[in-house]
This record gives sequence, structure tokens and C-alpha cells, in this order.
Amino acid sequence: MKNRIKLLMMIIMLVGFVYISKNEIYAKSKADKVYSKFLKKSQFKLKHNVGDEIIRINYYLKLNIDHKGCKELLIADNEYSMYIHIFTVKKGKLKYIGGFFNKYDNINIKYNKYGLISYDGPGGYGYVLEQIKKGKLKITKSVFCREVNPYPRKKYYVNEKKCSKRKFNKYKKKYFSKIKSISLKKK
Repeated sequence: MKNRIKLLMMIIMLVGFVYISKNEIYAKSKADKVYSKFLKKSQFKLKHNVGDEIIRINYYLKLNIDHKGCKELLIADNEYSMYIHIFTVKKGKLKYIGGFFNKYDNINIKYNKYGLISYDGPGGYGYVLEQIKKGKLKITKSVFCREVNPYPRKKYYVNEKKCSKRKFNKYKKKYFSKIKSISLKKK
């Protein structure tokens, strides 16, 4: 009796796995088709509150930022671009989810299992984590260490709130470690 139950459970799990894998593969291939069509263009128009902006598509990268199925498409107009535009595919259509300010690394993207990471340098150091939340790219976590007078005193911040050095280091180790780097590719 126990062997039959185990066998039945294994069959149910296998069928579920095959169904999920099939849908995931379909979603990925559909996203690749949408991205390929978009990348054939030389530029795109981005609408803002103050007017439209024309962005040239010269550098791109497909990266799974949120680890939920299909990869997102990152676009930059030149190799010194500090602002990276990010798209995803929802219901078979391209959707702009936001921009990533990458001040010091230009087209070199830093990321880890939590999301995209940017570095902040002058006056101290710090990191900002951006994640996809409710279909938009948002800053969700940050750590900063600022040097203050009289030197070499430091102030520590987690999510813009002053904290102890111990809390700062613990938070930094959890959310800002195992950072990988990858560059956008020339189109």
C-alpha cells in the first residue's frame, strides 16, 4: 500500500514538473521572439511626463533579474551610459519596467541573487539594491558608510536610517555579497 502511494506521488510530481517546464520554455521562447523583434530597431521612444525621449539601441543584455521565468532586457545607448533601460515581456508584449542608474560602472552591470546593485562612492561608500516589485524596478535596500569630521569618524546607514557598525556589516553581508559583474553587448 505504501509503495503504491509513493509511486502515485512520484507520478503526480513528474506530471506537474513536465507541465511547469513546458510553460516556462514557452514563456522564454516567446520573450526571446519579442526581444529579437525589438532589437532589430535602431532606437525607441520613451514617454516621460515632460516629453518624449529617443533612445538609441547600441548595447543590450538579457538578464533574469527577478529569477521568475523569462529574462529581462537591458538597453544602453552608448558604452559610457550611466542609465540602463530595462524591459520585460508581459502577456506577449514588451513592457518598460524602469531605469537603472549605474553611475560608476557604465555598461558593466553588477548583480546578485536579490537584484541589480549599484555603487555609490564620493564621501564614503555604499550600495543600492534594485528589485522588480509589482512590475516596476524599485530601490528596495541600501547600505552607506559616510566619513564625517573629525576624520576618521564614520556613520553607518541601512535603508537611510542610522545604525551601528555591526548592523551595517550584517546587512551588507546578507544583501550585498556574492556580487557578479557582466557587461552589456554591442548590438
